[in-house]
Amino acid sequence: MHFDHDVSVLVHRYRRFTQIRVSLVCEMAWVICGQFFRQVAPKAIIATVIGLYYLAFFAANTMVGWVGGFYETWPTTNFWLLHAAFAAGLGLCFLLSNSSSAIISKLKGGKNRAPVDPPPPDKVLSVYRYTC
Repeated sequence: MHFDHDVSVLVHRYRRFTQIRVSLVCEMAWVICGQFFRQVAPKAIIATVIGLYYLAFFAANTMVGWVGGFYETWPTTNFWLLHAAFAAGLGLCFLLSNSSSAIISKLKGGKNRAPVDPPPPDKVLSVYRYTC
């Protein structure tokens, strides 16, 4: 019996350690993404870009909570088919938007997008320095 108690304590500690690791990784990703959008956005609209960043996360997490509510009430197959339908639908939207923008740009006689210079290396590294 003493052995069972030791194993359960180890399992509990491992689960807690895993929760802490996942939380730290998520927090680091949150900060890195926020700093990236702050660095890339033009100075005149930094606040707007950061606001849209938070709004996108709010919308995504609200949708995740709504879809997650079906896990207990729906059959497992239907629940995961809903995820597959979301992925297929968004992939189709992506393909259609890319192909439609390419068609429109060809009709206009121009290129799809104007070339954009990459940010200088010191700007990219500064995002890393802020998060560590």
